[in-house]
Amino acid sequence: MFDGKFMIGISLVLVGGVVIAGFVLSWMAEAILIALAAAAIYAGMRIMTHSIRERKDGEKKP
Repeated sequence: MFDGKFMIGISLVLVGGVVIAGFVLSWMAEAILIALAAAAIYAGMRIMTHSIRERKDGEKKP
């Protein structure tokens, strides 16, 4: 159906595409983990500052 060079070309394009897709997906996974870590730090800071304010006021706010 196709000659040998064409089949080698198609296979190289597919392998290259899979490798690039793997790098992109791993980068996206890493970016998601960094975003989750930043969100955890932000939430922790909010909780700490809220508890500090409660101790300053002497009463707990809802």
